[in-house]
Amino acid sequence: MEYFLLVISVFLGTTKSILSKTVKSPNERAHRTLFSNAVMFTVAFIVVTLIGMRSFDSIQNVPFFLSLGYAICTVGGQVALMQAVSMGSVSISSLFYSCGFLLPTLFGTIYYTENFHFLQGIGIFLIVIAFLLSIEKSDKKFSVKWLIYALLGLFFSGMVGIIQKLFVKEYQEVSLDIFLSVSFAFMIFLSGMLYAILLIYAKKKASDTSLEKSKTAGKTWIALIVLGGTIGLANKLNTYLTGVLPSVVSFPVINGGTIFLTSIVSMSLFKEKLSVKQKVAIVIGIVAILCIGIGKTL
Repeated sequence: MEYFLLVISVFLGTTKSILSKTVKSPNERAHRTLFSNAVMFTVAFIVVTLIGMRSFDSIQNVPFFLSLGYAICTVGGQVALMQAVSMGSVSISSLFYSCGFLLPTLFGTIYYTENFHFLQGIGIFLIVIAFLLSIEKSDKKFSVKWLIYALLGLFFSGMVGIIQKLFVKEYQEVSLDIFLSVSFAFMIFLSGMLYAILLIYAKKKASDTSLEKSKTAGKTWIALIVLGGTIGLANKLNTYLTGVLPSVVSFPVINGGTIFLTSIVSMSLFKEKLSVKQKVAIVIGIVAILCIGIGKTL
């Protein structure tokens, strides 16, 4: 059963990357991106709350400051991912985002004095090589803005991992379901508040007020709802799998599998044409993840 859920997790990660490009247009203004995020996180909140309804009697034990940090980093990571995939390659953007696991890996080694195997060092070195190969500066589509958002995606996804590690280590008596519910409630509040501020700042014309409705009409509404459900399920499922499967299995398969499947789907769906260097970068990235995953168990 766990291995079936592992496959589902890879599909959820791929769906998240693909739909993040679908619901975000390159020239979309910031407040509309935040509006989309508010919709997605509302759906995610409903999903995780329904899953963990029986845990609400322990809500007073939730570390709210940690939930707020989790919310800030998740919102930041999703916005960065949406911006990156709208400006550049979904495959390469996913590579950067998925490699955010480097931060909690290093954090665990330093803060919790976890063992650091030489294979992990090799893996980190290979990831640096993969990043250098993935950036085609001669490509007309290359954008410094894309690189900034890709790196922000890596940073925020890594911070989410660090907060997850802190929660698991320091608050074992607190229900994960209620922690996620509170975190997603914060995400809705943050996205809604920032949306309102930017909307006012933009001083939108009266004739432009219906754009949110047209933007999220039809297929886009469906995509936002599916993406929100995907985010909620992925947060719950990945944390569960981390606890029931060996790191050497869950860690490489979830991250490496997502990068590989995203590359295949994006080349087929979006007709992405990667250079030989970028294809090699993806392969090296997957090998690096395998090295780090194996190294964590040695």
